[in-house]
Amino acid sequence: MSNTSRRRSTSLRVIAALLGVGTAASRLPAQSTPHFDRALELASFDTAWTRVRDSYYDKSMRGLNWTALRDSLRPMVERGDSRDDTRAAITSLLSRLGESHFGVLPGDAMDAGAAPSGSDRAGDAGIDVRFIDSSLVVTRVERGTPAFASGIRAGWIIDEIDTLRVIESLRATSRITASARRFALVRLTLNLNGRLTGPAGGSLRLVVRDGADSRRELRISLRETPGQVIEYGALPPMNVRFSSERLTSSAGCIGVIRFNIFMAPVMPQFEDAMMGMKSCAGIVLDLRGNLGGLGAMIMGISGHYFARAETLGTMKLRDATMRYVANPIRVSRSGQPLTPYEGHVAIVVDELSASTTEILAAALQRLGRARVFGTPSAGQALPALLSKLPNGDRLMYVIADFAGPDGARIEGAGVIPDEPLPLSRRSLLAGHDEALESATRWIESRRFHQRGTQ
Repeated sequence: MSNTSRRRSTSLRVIAALLGVGTAASRLPAQSTPHFDRALELASFDTAWTRVRDSYYDKSMRGLNWTALRDSLRPMVERGDSRDDTRAAITSLLSRLGESHFGVLPGDAMDAGAAPSGSDRAGDAGIDVRFIDSSLVVTRVERGTPAFASGIRAGWIIDEIDTLRVIESLRATSRITASARRFALVRLTLNLNGRLTGPAGGSLRLVVRDGADSRRELRISLRETPGQVIEYGALPPMNVRFSSERLTSSAGCIGVIRFNIFMAPVMPQFEDAMMGMKSCAGIVLDLRGNLGGLGAMIMGISGHYFARAETLGTMKLRDATMRYVANPIRVSRSGQPLTPYEGHVAIVVDELSASTTEILAAALQRLGRARVFGTPSAGQALPALLSKLPNGDRLMYVIADFAGPDGARIEGAGVIPDEPLPLSRRSLLAGHDEALESATRWIESRRFHQRGTQ
């Protein structure tokens, strides 16, 4: 596997690390330290400690004695003999704050493939997975992919990915508290989704159980991952994917919009999709698996759904407060006049809907503009920065808190659906997407209710 392909194939695992407190160092491949420089490692630990001290939104550091923590953990680096000791010390320091979006990421893994390569392409199996009752279950298989051609369908269970046995990965989560286990499962699911990627043209060994629970061992080719490849800051290259479709229903057309991350290429596609769905009875934003991205984008996206400016939430930094505001979209990027969409809006989320996704869903839900379906979101929604440490590792650190339009925090709680719809293997095997189907039924019922009251 080339450096570029390796870098792209670890993107999901990088994001998994960023979302989880105290897991970043252990969620990426271990990196060797050819020439261990203790002074450099100590400088890296001290830099991490200082950056968090000077930028964390809570000056009291959540009541912690930050100086005492530094003094108690710094000896791990002083006595250490590898970079992993530095990462462990920083990870332990960050974990004391007990919030998401803190982590230290190995620099070697982040830098791999920094030079572009025209011949290497990221690949994936075209499969999404989630945990249902302690089994890793396929929740989606894209048509036209080798995985679909091999017969894999939603509802099948994956027991092994290459040499990894899923049950062994799951055991570690059984030894922690129920609340911590929820977040551990989110990170584990992201990591396992990441293992279903690799260089395009490569392959994966999967051991699966089909709908009749018969065991099958398959070799699945990896197709080239679709979408626009972008690089943002210090993050690995990401494939930005966007799709929209119009469903025919008894209430008229219903638009469905999906995208996997909040990045700039989404905005013109979102505008085009909304312009093509103006006559639809409702719009479903299917944001399952969307890990977030650029927080400010929610102002432009939500502007399609409000006739007047609305406060979406408040970002509270240490010495300043910023409001996120939905400003109605009146003119398209080509200069055409636009009016806000007046139909019904449904949002579908799951445990891998995180960060910016949660902020958008919570705002539209709490302002009464959308109804939410699915399962509770990740509950990991804090603004953060990523910067380089002296030893080359990257530090992800929180700089602000965020509260929705009603003043309630999203961090820890997540977005709770108005209509909870836990995943069911039986429904998946029967070809049903219960959350999406319920969202469309709700839109149909609202249209008929309006007709009945006219």
